[in-house]
Amino acid sequence: WFYAFLGLLGNKNKKFRSLEPIFKNGSHSFNKIMTTAPLSLEHIIRPSNLTDKKPPVLFLFHGYGSNEEDLFSFAPELPKELCVISVRAPYILQPYGYAWYAINFDNEKGKWSDDEQAIGSRDKIVTFIDEAAMHMAWTRTM
Repeated sequence: WFYAFLGLLGNKNKKFRSLEPIFKNGSHSFNKIMTTAPLSLEHIIRPSNLTDKKPPVLFLFHGYGSNEEDLFSFAPELPKELCVISVRAPYILQPYGYAWYAINFDNEKGKWSDDEQAIGSRDKIVTFIDEAAMHMAWTRTM
């Protein structure tokens, strides 16, 4: 889906360079400023390079068993005008990672999802986006 997204930005023929992170003091550093704001979900931000107007914002929501650093590793490949916010799901998934809701892969009961957690996460995402818009003085368009 990442290539498809870049295609929407008009960069589908772009050649990709390595996305290997630089490890510094046990944490990832992608040679970009990473910040956070006091919001309801854990997240990391790559600020836009725009200083004269409000930047477009791209929210990244990782998949099952991952975390906010996963998709954020693509931030260096995205247009610098974008403010990139990568959000961590609220439920801890053992042994490591996070999930937006529980998914059961039980052979006896079959695959099922926790619909209440999914609805709760959807609501948390909406709240988070509203908080980010207020905190950073953006105008939400969706």
